[in-house]
Amino acid sequence: MFYTIECRSVVDFGERVVPRANGTLVWEGEHYFARMQNQELIDNVPVFDHFFLQTTDTLKPETWEWLIQDVHRFSGREKPPIIGWFISDYFRQVLEQFVIAPPYRFYPAKLKYKNSKLDYFIFNLLWIKLETIIDFDALKFSIAEGYPKEKVGPYNQPIRNKSELDEVKISFYKQKKELQLDSVVVTEYFDFVPLYGINSDIIITERLKQAIEKSRIEGVIIKEAPYQIRMKDQA
Repeated sequence: MFYTIECRSVVDFGERVVPRANGTLVWEGEHYFARMQNQELIDNVPVFDHFFLQTTDTLKPETWEWLIQDVHRFSGREKPPIIGWFISDYFRQVLEQFVIAPPYRFYPAKLKYKNSKLDYFIFNLLWIKLETIIDFDALKFSIAEGYPKEKVGPYNQPIRNKSELDEVKISFYKQKKELQLDSVVVTEYFDFVPLYGINSDIIITERLKQAIEKSRIEGVIIKEAPYQIRMKDQA
């Protein structure tokens, strides 16, 4: 069984917006964030000190620290934006016990929260060269139309690489249509795989799901994947 995982952005008690991690006060942050945005794996980084929590209610900073989680999205105010998640050291230790599809990096950071500085990490998720881990011959899609998008039939033309997939997506977008994933084969074993470029999902294995739930990680939403996933050489 496989699942999708995402950061929680709204909580069910009152549907309040979860604060995001703002890195605008990080010393030399703009320089390093630009390198991350440029898909660079950086060695010998400083501790990124410090991030702070901020909600969309920018005029009421006294309300920003109403909730802290093991996972936060970034605020989007960094220029350029950081790709990935802002995670607690506790969640990082859980993730490091599993197989994460490269390339990625954990960069040490501090989160200023209620007058204390907590150990957090930038979990920088770089774009994977999909041809190295995805069997494109086995990819299956449906065509979706309307709003909200509903499947109207299968897409039967071959897609041999990421470039061809991008071309089809652009063509469909112009026609107000969408490719929706039906089936994917991952050619190596990973517990955590961003499918960026195919869709915006991150998929995880049953064993990672169980570890996250057992560890009571706060701030993620895990759902059964809405398409078929096969993975070769499963551990």
